[in-house]
Amino acid sequence: MRLVKVAIILPYFQRQQGLLSRALESVIQQQTTLEWKIHAIIVDDESPLSPEEDLKQVILPSWLTIDVVQRENGGPGKARNTGLDLVEQADFVAFLDTDDIW
Repeated sequence: MRLVKVAIILPYFQRQQGLLSRALESVIQQQTTLEWKIHAIIVDDESPLSPEEDLKQVILPSWLTIDVVQRENGGPGKARNTGLDLVEQADFVAFLDTDDIW
């Protein structure tokens, strides 16, 4: 079975703690018969809350890696583009807002 590489871009600007961890938990709960490797790129768009606080609550499976990138506030579109620029190798790219779940 071939390894499927997925990049998830999460623009981050939150005023409520816990939303990022909820979004990531929804990714972790996905079930598949694929062998996959997911790289989540969290783009902190000068949020008043730190994404690192939410990340402390998440237990990462071995197939999920996370990078947090800081950028000057420019809105979700610019944050998504920043994330896209950082995708190195992926079969698929997905977008997930941090206040949403899959």
